[in-house]
Amino acid sequence: MPYRNSAQLRRTAQRAARRGAGGRAGGGGGLDWARRIELASVVLASLVAAAGLWYSNVQVREQLVLTQQSHITDRYNAAVTNLGSEAVDVRLGGIYALQRIMQDSRRDHRTISNVLAAYIRTHTAPAGEGEQAEEAEEQEAAEAAEEDDTVLHGARADVNAALLVLAYRDTTEDDPYFTLDLRGATLSYTDFPYGNLARAFLYRADLSHAYFPLADLSGATLVDADLSDVDARGMYLAGADMQGAFLVRARLAGADLRGANLSEAQLAGADLRGADLTSAVVTPKQLVTALVDSTTTLPPDVAANPDVRRVIAGSGG
Repeated sequence: MPYRNSAQLRRTAQRAARRGAGGRAGGGGGLDWARRIELASVVLASLVAAAGLWYSNVQVREQLVLTQQSHITDRYNAAVTNLGSEAVDVRLGGIYALQRIMQDSRRDHRTISNVLAAYIRTHTAPAGEGEQAEEAEEQEAAEAAEEDDTVLHGARADVNAALLVLAYRDTTEDDPYFTLDLRGATLSYTDFPYGNLARAFLYRADLSHAYFPLADLSGATLVDADLSDVDARGMYLAGADMQGAFLVRARLAGADLRGANLSEAQLAGADLRGADLTSAVVTPKQLVTALVDSTTTLPPDVAANPDVRRVIAGSGG
């Protein structure tokens, strides 16, 4: 009996132990599930906070953009207002303010280019306007010279400044088909060396006595334009339309005139030594009045002309 009772006690103890182990295992499983819920709650709260922060940042950025655009609009309006001032220094301030806006705001690049081009056209006396317009222009230029020492050889300071802004603008911001409209503008005695006015529309513009060596006017329209006495040495005029242009005494030594249309252009005394006129539309009759030598690259048929060869031989080249 004692042995039997002892065996029963052992079996009872073993069953109790198994039940205790099961309870502990079940309790542990419950604890793991609670922890998972807690962790999921923390993750969800973090995601909600991150989403809220992102949305707030988007709102801040949008508000910042709106504020910046509003500020640029105010600056633009103030600058354009200054362009209408009677004082040359105020107009100059307006021009340089527009230049700064052009640098700060890509979306306004074309608009400001057009505004400055229009300013130049409307603030210079168109060719053929008559003696009254010429006298008014001379008087205004004289007043500008007295007020500002940046007037160059009679060129109006504000006009030259506007032209410089256009000539030195970042052309990579231009639209592919953008063209500066400077038709009929009086740009005599202006100064823009190394400037870029490629593809500009300069029909009947007056560029006489201007100084723009190594400038880029490739593809520009210069039909009936006045380029007499210009200093355009090394200038890029490839593909330019220069029909009927007045190039008397123009200094074009080393200029790139490949493919330029020079039909009916007046070249008397024009220095074309070292210039490249490959494929240019030009006649021997025009060239015999110009300064050409062996360094001038001419279309083959023109170079073979006896009169042209005689001129080249007489130049010592």
